[in-house]
Amino acid sequence: MRDRTLLADSTLPPLTRAILQRACRDCHSDNTEWPWYAHVPPVSWQIHGDVERGRTFMNFSKWSEYTDGERRAFTIAIVAAATGRLMPPPKYVWMHGNARLSDADLQELQTWAIAETRVRSQSSSR
Repeated sequence: MRDRTLLADSTLPPLTRAILQRACRDCHSDNTEWPWYAHVPPVSWQIHGDVERGRTFMNFSKWSEYTDGERRAFTIAIVAAATGRLMPPPKYVWMHGNARLSDADLQELQTWAIAETRVRSQSSSR
């Protein structure tokens, strides 16, 4: 399966992986599933630009290349952006309703973030 490398080297529970794949993967990994309209100008220009910006900011496919400090910061940013309803962006959710994050999804992300941050803090203090 091509998504196995999503957040490689993290303490990613299966449910959290499913949430991130559903809501974040298309813009924040190399595993983008391009819809048909992503190939139709001028819409394609916007979509490809959004994905490029998302990958530039943080790419789940390159998670193992980030330092522990970067991973801690990204983990905190993921939860902050999700709970603030900044991510996934409303325009993305409008077209991809399955990307909408429920309260249970947000709780799962927070639980993962706490565990991941602890792991990263412990490994960097050694």
